[in-house]
Amino acid sequence: VPGCRDETTLAVVTADRSPRLVAAWWGRLGAGRPDPVEIVLDGPGRPRLVRPAGFVPDPRGLAELVRLVPGRLGPGAGPAELFCLVELNGPPALARARRDLLGRLLDLLADTGVDGLRVSVLGYGEHLGRYASADGVVRGEWFASPAGARKALDALPAPAPGYYANAAPLEDALREVAVRGRAEPPAGPRGLLVVADRRPHPVMSVDEQSPAHACPVRLDWAAELRRVRAEAGVTACVTVLDRPDGPARGHPAWTGLGTDLLALLDEATPRGLAAALRLVTGEPAHCPFPLAEDTR
Repeated sequence: VPGCRDETTLAVVTADRSPRLVAAWWGRLGAGRPDPVEIVLDGPGRPRLVRPAGFVPDPRGLAELVRLVPGRLGPGAGPAELFCLVELNGPPALARARRDLLGRLLDLLADTGVDGLRVSVLGYGEHLGRYASADGVVRGEWFASPAGARKALDALPAPAPGYYANAAPLEDALREVAVRGRAEPPAGPRGLLVVADRRPHPVMSVDEQSPAHACPVRLDWAAELRRVRAEAGVTACVTVLDRPDGPARGHPAWTGLGTDLLALLDEATPRGLAAALRLVTGEPAHCPFPLAEDTR
């Protein structure tokens, strides 16, 4: 049972055509993680709730519980957190298009009013050459509202007039998410959105197909991605790439970073990204409660 912020009722009903309430308990589930449910039958008509802990008997009848359930589940989501990584540099038109797409997504999330959503926006520049930033490779804002994240996006440095064509320090941005995400307990399910073009720097310069300079601080993008999942608790990963024929299109990083959606910049839509990140649903869904007509 997915955790939510409000009280939850767990009910045991009969499988008759007209269901009968046998027992019910209410309590609060933990946000941002699954809660297993275990009920033991102590005897005929005597179920006992073993877990989750903290639930107490619910005195309401079945008719009242049914009245409290909406006929359809709307498009909103509960408390959640989103990490957005955007590549700042590149061909000017594409660099602008990346920010524009991310900005429209943040506007959608602000307008939708996803309850309790916190968004981090990080832009990453260059490791190498005269366009490397003296202020650090990764810049941005942590755990803001969607509207605050939009302001942080607008405040990111303008695209540099030049860039290193074969790689970008995505591995540094992943490290930032892993470290900060581990230090800050999640307020809900966490998602990661990457809007990029160039592959991350390799830990060593051994890629003969598209040679790239190694990360100067020897970060391994694959290890950092594993940390993002295991330590920061990210469960949904979506990536948007500039071009179908870009030099980094077949790089294995995108397989790991696009497990829930790997899209192209000119085809991605804000609602499609939000749905893939499990922040909204496409359409309200019918809620069959308390039982389907045929349970066998």
